[in-house]
Amino acid sequence: MAKTNNKAKTNKVKTPYIKASIDNITDGNTNLKAYATATIGGSFVITGIRVCDGKNGLFAQMPQRSFTDKNGKTQYRETFYPITAEARENLNEAVVNAYENEIAQAQDDGEDFEEIDDEDEGLSPSM
Repeated sequence: MAKTNNKAKTNKVKTPYIKASIDNITDGNTNLKAYATATIGGSFVITGIRVCDGKNGLFAQMPQRSFTDKNGKTQYRETFYPITAEARENLNEAVVNAYENEIAQAQDDGEDFEEIDDEDEGLSPSM
């Protein structure tokens, strides 16, 4: 009789390569610092990622939509989100690094940032 292995197999999923770029840098007077785009595995593109400055530093906020729940309260739900903590960390790191590189490059070049009006973008507070 064949011996069976009772140890659970773990299917570790490798996170695909993520490339991020900065689309617009805001005026810097709010927690919203920039908008970014990320390409995942050379196959998928995520637009509308927000680079925000929170109490723990910079982070990537995924695109989201708003809706009204049954109690009439406005709720927000990400339209794209990483499934694993590792994937979220990798995506966040790629976006934040792209932002920091863009800021450093602009400072080296002595550029001024193009200001965009947050109200025109339909921004909503994050949860």
